Amino acid sequence: MRIFVSNGLYQMVIIWVFWQTSKFTHFKKRDMPTGILTAEHIHHTTGLSTCRSFRTNLQWKYVMRHYFITGVSSGIGAALVSALSPHAKITGVARRRDRLDALAKENDNFHPIAADVTDPKAMQSAVNDAIKTSGSIDVAILNAGIYTPQDGSKIEPAVFQQHMDVNYMGVINALAPIVADMTDKKQGHIAITSSVAGWRGLPKSAAYGPTKAALISLAESLYFDLFPKGIKLQVICPGFVESEATAINDFEMPDLLTSKQAATHILNGLEGDDFIVDFPKSFTRKMKFLKYLPDRLFFKFVARQTGYKKQS
Repeated sequence: MRIFVSNGLYQMVIIWVFWQTSKFTHFKKRDMPTGILTAEHIHHTTGLSTCRSFRTNLQWKYVMRHYFITGVSSGIGAALVSALSPHAKITGVARRRDRLDALAKENDNFHPIAADVTDPKAMQSAVNDAIKTSGSIDVAILNAGIYTPQDGSKIEPAVFQQHMDVNYMGVINALAPIVADMTDKKQGHIAITSSVAGWRGLPKSAAYGPTKAALISLAESLYFDLFPKGIKLQVICPGFVESEATAINDFEMPDLLTSKQAATHILNGLEGDDFIVDFPKSFTRKMKFLKYLPDRLFFKFVARQTGYKKQS
């Protein structure tokens, strides 16, 4: 145990030094790529006042931005559309046409595109359509994903493959045309939805968690190439959020959020400097701490917190 503490403290010191000295650790406000329009431009193009009351009441920071969001048919994606639609232009991508049509009826400034993120050609077409209809993409939120609980004693390879195709390759398929467009403009903002399940393994997440860990690693690698080109990149790591997927979990989900609450956390986080946007803090702080626990303590702690009992 003494050796573990020494090594752990050494690692934390190294991380802290890198955190304080590396220009890649934080987005600096003075050089952060941004899609925020100036007050003068908003007034010139729309005639809208940019006084304090306008900024406060109409969420002026979203005005005229074009958001490209995948996975909008339900959950966090649908909540993001509802939160943004009064103030921004939104292109929403999902497979279910009926859900897209319902969102279009309920939300202004919403352009629906029925497409499957697992199809690279479909995503290229969706991005082209979005740009043609609503102009250059200012913010891309790559949110499409699936979650099927997996009993580790009954491995289903097809389920694991499906998670990789949707959760990981679905992001890659969207990134390819979006990055190409933003690189040409030397400006843009990309947010990739991962999960705290990508930090350490959680119950029933054997198929889901590894795809989310892969997305974090992907974003960290891409950051070094995209930040110098004026593209802001962030990773969204929610805790447990109410959705069609999590409704089937048979264990306790601490600090469970509604999709609307999650959307609010995300939009606030996207206006900030942090590379990782994690929430709720009451849960994610515990998960960050768990990274440094010995494995035996980690397994006991998670089992107790989730009420998950090992089956005999």
